[in-house]
Amino acid sequence: SLSSTLPLIHFSSLAVHALHNAQSLFVGISNAISRDYRDLIHLQNDGWIVGPNGRLLLWVPPSYKAPLYTPWTHLIIPRGTLELDLSKMAHGPSWHQCYTTVPKYNTT
Repeated sequence: SLSSTLPLIHFSSLAVHALHNAQSLFVGISNAISRDYRDLIHLQNDGWIVGPNGRLLLWVPPSYKAPLYTPWTHLIIPRGTLELDLSKMAHGPSWHQCYTTVPKYNTT
């Protein structure tokens, strides 16, 4: 199956911080298994990390782009890097779960 053959997508040195259900990002990509998934994910100059077919994954503020641990990281010098825990990140068909409305309090 696609989910068992795709590598973990993570922006952390810890595998438990990997993006769960990453296969939802690769729906409709016929050669996703045969390609290095890092070729399908790009960090754009505007800070957006996009997946296959230009799907937005997450936005990185400019001040965090330099120290960001990414799938393209080859060497880690442990001081001053930023790691992201994506294990509970809403994405793909569940993206709408990333926002919960807060009820307004009556001040009268």
